[in-house]
Amino acid sequence: MTTSQSDEGNTQVASASAWMQEALLAWSEDEFKKVSALAPLGVEHLGKAVLWRTAPTLLVPLSRDAEPALFALATKPDLDDPRLKTIGLSGVFERLIELLPDFPIDDKARKRMVGVRNGAMHVGTVSTSRHVLLDSLAVCHTLLEHLEHDLGVFYGEHLRSAQGLMDQKRTEVGHRVAAKRAKAARDLATSRNGWATVSTNGRRDHRRGHGERTDVHDG
Repeated sequence: MTTSQSDEGNTQVASASAWMQEALLAWSEDEFKKVSALAPLGVEHLGKAVLWRTAPTLLVPLSRDAEPALFALATKPDLDDPRLKTIGLSGVFERLIELLPDFPIDDKARKRMVGVRNGAMHVGTVSTSRHVLLDSLAVCHTLLEHLEHDLGVFYGEHLRSAQGLMDQKRTEVGHRVAAKRAKAARDLATSRNGWATVSTNGRRDHRRGHGERTDVHDG
């Protein structure tokens, strides 16, 4: 990685940091619509920083009109290049999943965040804002680990708030996993009981059938 590439990546990280801190401030002030608008921006910029550090060309969309951007990034990477056209949040997610197999949020959460980012979803509710913020924090945590970037520097004075929300996210995920495991155990027990009943009835039917054939033979 060149010094220029590193500087551009740092610019993206700094931008993501500012958006996420603004989102956390908005959350503390119950400005839920603002939370939903800002947190996905933070994720998008941090995701682009990861892709940029990996290879600047990963920011180029797969389209014919992106040829100038591809050539620019392949020869002289510069985010301020007027020819540069980059992927949006959906594209960022698609490439991050390939780069980071253990991605922290599922397809449903990714689609919700992209929908909010693109203005396709209502964002004024507490529930939607909370989901988007928690998912954004989970993604940022994974990306910051990948970049080996300090959480305290990234979240600044909002670090404690971010950590508290991330703890909530982990607890909720743990509860969902435990509930799914309990359901799977119940389903397995029910299935086994069902097979045991069928097997027992089958043996009884076999014995009855055998006895009837014997009666006919003896008569």
